[in-house]
Amino acid sequence: MKVIITIPVTEEQKKKYAELKDAEILFADGTTLTEEIVRDAEVIMGNIPHSLLEKCEKLRWLQLQSAGANRYTDIPEDVILTNCAGA
Repeated sequence: MKVIITIPVTEEQKKKYAELKDAEILFADGTTLTEEIVRDAEVIMGNIPHSLLEKCEKLRWLQLQSAGANRYTDIPEDVILTNCAGA
């Protein structure tokens, strides 16, 4: 499973993520993501440019970094969308 994390994380958190079995973790800046990077991501943690959403061919879960999710309401129905309510 490919997971892209665009939210800020500490080095300690990165080490914990590295321990996950069966997951390829990629830490990326949300502003420098490309179609190639997101194409086979199954999970994305953080807000990504809306223009890249249609390129996420395997996306199953999008965890936003923000409380607002208005920009992401047109994602496919089979994609789980969660936000940071109360953030």
